[in-house]
Amino acid sequence: MADPADSVTEKIRACDRADAALQAALTEILKSRAEIAGLRESLVNLRAETVALPGLDPRPPEGGGAEAAQAPRLRSPVAQIIVEALAEAGDAGLSGMALNQIVARKGFQKDTSEKVKVVLKRANLVRHDRAATHWYAIGKGPKHIPGEGTQSAGVPAPNVTRKTRKKSP
Repeated sequence: MADPADSVTEKIRACDRADAALQAALTEILKSRAEIAGLRESLVNLRAETVALPGLDPRPPEGGGAEAAQAPRLRSPVAQIIVEALAEAGDAGLSGMALNQIVARKGFQKDTSEKVKVVLKRANLVRHDRAATHWYAIGKGPKHIPGEGTQSAGVPAPNVTRKTRKKSP
């Protein structure tokens, strides 16, 4: 007859082996996540840099055409940075974090970037896909973004008045 202590000891050893296997899998997952984060950062840096090749002018061509379309001029420098970055990104758009990094490289704070993104979205100067967590210039990105143009997207429904509280004297 088997000793109950041996049975418990064997169960403990089995749990330890399972725990070691889980730890090894977790380590691999964390390494993969770190590699993905590094790749994303590299992609953001590549998108943010303008590489001038010999004999090529990195500026867009002057005159008409879709390639010459410029981002609108805005009074806010942060808004201008965001709109220009999204225009350069084209249909691929940029993630919110990538936009924040671009704005931070220009010497502004992340909070300013977040506030300006909301203002630009409400003014219909940019598009935001919550599911993909990406921002797009007007006319760029997917044809249809779920929730776009509805009240849930931050745009008031037509003919809706907002009630405001009166200021106390």
